[in-house]
Amino acid sequence: MVLSDRTIKEELEKGRIVIEPLDPADIQPASVDLRLDRKLLVFSNSRRPHIDVKKGLDDLTETVEIDDEAPFILHPGEFVAGSQ
Repeated sequence: MVLSDRTIKEELEKGRIVIEPLDPADIQPASVDLRLDRKLLVFSNSRRPHIDVKKGLDDLTETVEIDDEAPFILHPGEFVAGSQ
């Protein structure tokens, strides 16, 4: 599902979406720009129907280090874990 900037703002106000800290300038027409650490844990959901942390994540994840000069684009339906 793609949300408009207006809907993103409404959901933020309702508390259904939480982004901390949030700079209002980061809200784009149908997205929110996020800044995370350079190392991300990228999930590949194609190997299992759902993620069960009790079964381990080794075959589901890859650690990716982001280059300072290139953006990392998170496409709809993709999932990553990162720290701020």
